[in-house]
Amino acid sequence: MIPNDITVVIETWPYNAEQVERAALSVTSLASRIILLGAEGAQGPLSSFQQGMVEWAAVPWHGDFSAWRNRLLSSLDTDWVLWLYGNEQFVRIDARTLVEAAGGYKRTGFRLSVADATSRSRLGTDPVRLFPRGGAVRFSGRLVPAIGGALAEFGYAVEDLPVRIDCPDGRGPRGQRKQWENFVVKHLEGQLSQSPESRIKLATVYAGAQEWDLATQRIEESQSTITQLGDSWRLQFLWVRAYIATKRGQLETAESQLAAAVKEYPYSTDLLFLYGTVLFELQKHDASYATLLEALTQGEDLVLYSEAGAGSYLCRRWLAKIQTARQRYKEAVKEYMNLLEQYPFYRSVWIELLEILDGSSPREIVDLLSLVMSKNQMRAYLAKQSYLSPIEAQLRDWLDQD
Repeated sequence: MIPNDITVVIETWPYNAEQVERAALSVTSLASRIILLGAEGAQGPLSSFQQGMVEWAAVPWHGDFSAWRNRLLSSLDTDWVLWLYGNEQFVRIDARTLVEAAGGYKRTGFRLSVADATSRSRLGTDPVRLFPRGGAVRFSGRLVPAIGGALAEFGYAVEDLPVRIDCPDGRGPRGQRKQWENFVVKHLEGQLSQSPESRIKLATVYAGAQEWDLATQRIEESQSTITQLGDSWRLQFLWVRAYIATKRGQLETAESQLAAAVKEYPYSTDLLFLYGTVLFELQKHDASYATLLEALTQGEDLVLYSEAGAGSYLCRRWLAKIQTARQRYKEAVKEYMNLLEQYPFYRSVWIELLEILDGSSPREIVDLLSLVMSKNQMRAYLAKQSYLSPIEAQLRDWLDQD
């Protein structure tokens, strides 16, 4: 079988070398690249095997599994990505089915049949494992990453594919979300004496689990050791502290913290984006716009802790929201139209733009949208939605009659 344009990524932690090697061997017939993903400073688990067949990628992990994965995703260049854990094995008899699916329609992510993963509501892993690579296709969920939200937001279908992923040694700590959280916490607590930065990682993990008291406790404990750490850890400390304050509704505290932080690190997309959104919530729209514009200038490459898009499409959407709040509707429409030109299926942008255009006739809306997309693209977007707002339903009916 000729390998398709697929990169297989295998997470190596917390699995042993034998498990990871079996995982890699199971995908050699279908992958154009096999990448073993590990944390910065970790040793590649497959010394001799690795040299001939797979690549080792050491990516810094700061306590956020989605941000960790997304940094690797941004470096990939194949059309498709297949994601595995180190204790899993692809069932090779299903390789043809997977390759045929990847060779077909590109705007679809696929849920695979993952062994020992029957309860999705409690699952410590995501069943969507095969997905197309794209600039906005990124993971979300700091503790248990998932790709399905981004696929839905940007107009990708999600389908079941009769392809199996086996787990001979059992699911392990990723069997359930809480079990996985406890495992990660215990691991980091065991490193506290040797690695002071583990307190910041713990605060990040607890924030990802929305356990705000524990997150606050850990970030306050790290205050006394922050001077021992490098610049990158100080930056993360400042971001996590302000992020926790924001999520706890302490907006004035977060504003004060971030005002000082961006003076110290004016190049940080993470700090600038968080600061801009806090200013927006405080209804300081002019300052919010200027700050988010600076975050956009710094760009997506410098996003380390924020959600994906903080230096690109998500930031631009926030700029449009600010223009709407300022009642500068023409400027807001222009921002949204620029986004739709690049991302014609961006669900949140459609919703927010149509709210501004409420009261316009379907013909007027279609004429405006025609500046950046075809009518067929409009029809395709509306056909993908499981629920249509009244104005979207009117657009669909008008386009059907056109």
